Amino acid sequence: MGDYDVSLVVASFVVAVLAAYTAVYFGLRLGRSKGGERWRWLVLGGLAMGSGIWTMHFVGMRAMDMGVEMSFDGTMTAVSWLAAVLASCLALQIISRPSVNRSLFVMATLAMAGGLW
Repeated sequence: MGDYDVSLVVASFVVAVLAAYTAVYFGLRLGRSKGGERWRWLVLGGLAMGSGIWTMHFVGMRAMDMGVEMSFDGTMTAVSWLAAVLASCLALQIISRPSVNRSLFVMATLAMAGGLW
């Protein structure tokens, strides 16, 4: 069994909290915006939330020392980041609607889960 680098676990947690607060801020701005301004807040919110979620997971994975050499493929790493950002944009788009029913909430949840898987 591997050991954890506690400082990286704490860093992962801090990134997650900061990303969550940032996403809430952008989500609130998104809900009050229209037209081009709405798209700007959507993209910024998706970048903030997606990058924060991705970074939290990436740093969290690096926190565990598996006892073997690890390497990362640059292309797949970039694709995984892009998936998190796009899923975050989609989820923010869904939840920023004037009214969100249960099915829309489930769709936003599945979008986030799909972007993180």
